[in-house]
Amino acid sequence: AEVQNLAVGGALSKATRSTPAANSDANNELDAADDEAARKYAKNYDDDDDDDGVLAAINNGVNVNSQDNNQSDSLVGGGNVAGAGAGAIGINFVDQSAIARIRGASVQTSGDGDVEVSAEHNPELFRADAFGVAAAFAATFKTTQESNTAVAVGLGAAVNDIRSEVDAVIDSATVDAGGVVSVTAVEAVYAFSLGVGIAAALASGNNSSLAGSGAGSLAINLVSHPVRSRIRNSRGANGSPGITADDVVVTASDESFVRSDAGGFAIALGESKRTGSAKSAAVGVALAINVIDASTRGVEADFTTDLANQTVSSGDTVLVGDEYDGGGTPGTVYRYIGDSDSTINLAAHNYDNPLLWEEVVDRDWVQATIKGSDIETTGDVLVQAQSTIQSEALGMSGALSGSMAKGTGTALALSGAGSGVYNFVEQSIEASVKGN
Repeated sequence: AEVQNLAVGGALSKATRSTPAANSDANNELDAADDEAARKYAKNYDDDDDDDGVLAAINNGVNVNSQDNNQSDSLVGGGNVAGAGAGAIGINFVDQSAIARIRGASVQTSGDGDVEVSAEHNPELFRADAFGVAAAFAATFKTTQESNTAVAVGLGAAVNDIRSEVDAVIDSATVDAGGVVSVTAVEAVYAFSLGVGIAAALASGNNSSLAGSGAGSLAINLVSHPVRSRIRNSRGANGSPGITADDVVVTASDESFVRSDAGGFAIALGESKRTGSAKSAAVGVALAINVIDASTRGVEADFTTDLANQTVSSGDTVLVGDEYDGGGTPGTVYRYIGDSDSTINLAAHNYDNPLLWEEVVDRDWVQATIKGSDIETTGDVLVQAQSTIQSEALGMSGALSGSMAKGTGTALALSGAGSGVYNFVEQSIEASVKGN
C-alpha cells in the first residue's frame, strides 16, 4: 500500500497607494496639491516678511508650519495595511494488522514438505507533506505622508500516525513436517513527514513603516508496531513432541525507516523614506519529532479481575490485577478469542489458556519466542529477533529582518529563529526459549 497526503495553503495580501489622497484646510479652503501651493501657504502666514516659513512636508498630507508660530495647520493622508495568513496540515492515520496463525490444529506434511507461517507488513510509503506560504506587501509610491503596515504568517504541519501489528504464531497445535517449520514476522514501515512554513512581509512608505512575519512548521511521525513470531503451548499427546521437523526457525524483524523534516523561514523588511520610523520583526520556528513507542496507543480494558461472573464476547479485554495469581501475567491485558459468548468468573480464571485468551501488546516489541512447547528436530533450531529501524529528524529555521530610515526617523530590526528535533525510540527486543 502507498498513502500520500499533500496539503498546501497560500495567501497574498497587497496594499498600495500611488495617487495623492484629497486633503483640505477647513479654515482657509486651501488645497495644497503641489510644492508651489505649499510654499505659498507657508509664506502667506509668515507676517514678518522675513521668509522664515518652513515647509515640513509636501504633497498629499502637507504639514506647514511657520517658525514664529503665527499659524499651524496639518493635512495628513491615510495609511496602508496588508495582512496575510496561510496554514496547511496533512495527516495520515493508519491502523493495520498482518496476522498469520495456526491455532489448535494438527498439521502434517508428506515427504520433505515445509510448514511456513509468515506475516509481513511492508507498505510502500506513508507520506504527509504540508506547506503554508504567506506574503504581505504594503507600500506608498508617491510622496504621501502615510504609515504602512504589513504582517504575514505561514504555518505548515504534517503528521503520520501509524499503528500496526505483525503476528505470526503456531499456538496450541501439533505440526509434523519432513522439512522446515518456519514462523516469520517482518515489519517494514516507510514513513515520511514534511512541514514547511514560509512568511514574508514588506512595508515601505514616507512615514512610519512596520513589517512583521512569523513562520512555523511541525513534522511528526508517531509509530506503534509490535512484531511477534511465536511457537507456544504446542505439545503432543502422551509426552510426544508438538513440533517435529528437520529445522525449526522462528524470526521477528523490524526494518522500518522513519523520517521527519521541518522548515520555518521568515523575512520582514521595513523602510521609511522621510520622517517616520522603520520597524521590522521576523520569527521562524521548526520542530521535527519521531516517536516510536507502542505505549502511545493506550490499552483500555473492558473488564478487570476484580469482577465476578461477566458475559464476554470475542474481542473483549480483561486487565489482570497486580496481585492476581489465578493464571496470567499481572498488569497485562488479555483479549478473549473464544468462538462464542461465555459467562466467566473473571476473578477466578486462567488467562494463560491460549484457546480462549491472547495477550494484548502495549509496547513496541520485536519478539521471537518458543514457549511451553515440545520440539524435536534432526537439524537446527533458530530463534532470532532483530531491529534495524532508522529514525531521522531534521529541523531548519531562518529569520531575516531589515529596517531602513532614510529621513529623521529611527530604525529597528528584530529577528529570531529556532529549530528542534526529537527522536524517541523505545523497543523491547526479545529472542527466547521458555518452559519447553
